Amino acid sequence: MLLSNWKTSLQSRLLFSPDSRRRRSSTRCSQSQPSVQILENRTLLTPDLVGSYLTAPSQVQPGERIYVEHVLGNQGSTSVTSVFYVTQRLEDLNGNTVVVLAGDGSGFAGIPGLAAGQSRIQADRFNLPSTLSNGQYRLVLTVDSRGRVSESNESNNVATKLIQVGQVTTPEVSVAGLSGLTIFDGDTSPSSSDGTNFGVVTAGGSTLTRTFTVSNTGTGTLTTSNLTVPSGYTVTNTLSSSIAAGSSDTFSVQLNTASAGTKSGQISFTTNDSNESFYNFSITGTVNSPASTPEVSVTGLSSLPISDGDTS
Repeated sequence: MLLSNWKTSLQSRLLFSPDSRRRRSSTRCSQSQPSVQILENRTLLTPDLVGSYLTAPSQVQPGERIYVEHVLGNQGSTSVTSVFYVTQRLEDLNGNTVVVLAGDGSGFAGIPGLAAGQSRIQADRFNLPSTLSNGQYRLVLTVDSRGRVSESNESNNVATKLIQVGQVTTPEVSVAGLSGLTIFDGDTSPSSSDGTNFGVVTAGGSTLTRTFTVSNTGTGTLTTSNLTVPSGYTVTNTLSSSIAAGSSDTFSVQLNTASAGTKSGQISFTTNDSNESFYNFSITGTVNSPASTPEVSVTGLSSLPISDGDTS
């Protein structure tokens, strides 16, 4: 009995001493080494949960009930045997949560585990808030949202899907001059037909004014700003900063006659039209100097002036 205890104590010291590998018998080494290797492998075998959207609408209306399918997968090397949770939420493009969406009312759905290398399709139906403003949002799917599962990669648990709430509205700018003729963005050829060539006036005489119409032919509100005209011209009626879809506004430009010369340059203004954000077109006009007029005078003897109509 005592001998047996002594042998057991000696073996324990050999197994746990720093140089125990050198002192183990070949039989003991062949038995112990695989168990250490298995233990090391187990530390590397972990789940890796991922998610992606399979079916989701791209455009919805406020208050609409929508149907969403997503795929949950475990691409790790061990199974998840406990319940983990998935949440879906709606966020704006700045990353702010607008509403948490889920069937159980808390925003979380429990998934009763998932085997390694397997996936499952999860379906949800939920109502969007009726007070939701029109615009773009993101559906955000988060797998293991409560952090219950220790994973090999914790950075791939989120999937997103861009959706449009309400109608897509876009403004579209158009400019017309005299007779309703269109003046295209970037036009560099002033014409008397559309009023971009103001014509000729006399210095010191009456000024000349042209009126231009800006229309919004799109579906969203058009905004305008920074209306500018060349030197020698003055804006006498400015342009509205906001033009509703289907509406129009006008602005008027006056050719000044204070000084003679050809006055040319560009009228320009900025808009929120995506492809015509800086609208500009050329204008020209000429101010002539006043024509010289003759003056007659009559003199008699001793160069004395004789007035017109003198009867004496």
